[in-house]
Amino acid sequence: MGSLPQLSVLRGPVRRDTNPGESSLLHRLLESAATKNADKTAIHSNGATTFAQLDGAASRMARALVRRVRDSPTNSDGDSLIAVSLPPGLPLIETLLAIWKAGAAYLPLDAAFPPGRVKHILSEARPLLVVCDDSIDTEPFGDTPWVRYSELKSNSGVLASTPLSDAEVLPTNGQPLALVLYTSGSTGVPKGVRLPHETVLNRLRWQWHEFPYSATEEVCAFKTALTFVDSVAELWGPLLQGRAVVVLPKDVTSDPERLVEALERYQVQI
Repeated sequence: MGSLPQLSVLRGPVRRDTNPGESSLLHRLLESAATKNADKTAIHSNGATTFAQLDGAASRMARALVRRVRDSPTNSDGDSLIAVSLPPGLPLIETLLAIWKAGAAYLPLDAAFPPGRVKHILSEARPLLVVCDDSIDTEPFGDTPWVRYSELKSNSGVLASTPLSDAEVLPTNGQPLALVLYTSGSTGVPKGVRLPHETVLNRLRWQWHEFPYSATEEVCAFKTALTFVDSVAELWGPLLQGRAVVVLPKDVTSDPERLVEALERYQVQI
């Protein structure tokens, strides 16, 4: 992003692959989890979506994304970024997974961000595209190309639902990047932090080793805003282990009584 000279300041221990030859790409691991748990529920959000349904829909959308941005130039760091401004729900998770499958990295944008913050992030990160909710104001996107989720979903409907081959995806530059998060900017101008797939996977492997899911933890809660790093482990940690995620929207997480009710309804272990 031009803001930080290194990918990280501190480096902890590396969790090695438990299976030799296992991919370090998160979407490949999820594709494997989807094959093993095809008929199990992956997402609870206005109904239940199975692993097979999530993976198939994300593959179709990934192909639609590749068609739209294939000839677009990467940013100054050589990254293919796709920004996302969608509320918590199945469309959000489907889009994030599709971005990975397309060979890009996702850049979260909160609809509640001030326009100036959005403009700064987009002008510095230079994503290929913004995928946004139907109701969002696109004026802060400036000259950054954007597409409504509903249009992208419609365009993807006729495309293949099988996982994309390596030859189909966008070209990568060095270590494959999973996402970019911008700091809060409390000490000045917000700074972009680049998180490669291997870094995220290393963090998840540590989590699975130190705090393994119990036999009763079949459903986990995704309640943290996508712009915070905790959302990464909250969302992808369970899914990559074949466990379901219930998506809790902001109007639920902001109301303690409704939050407890939702956790009890889905038997989420806390």
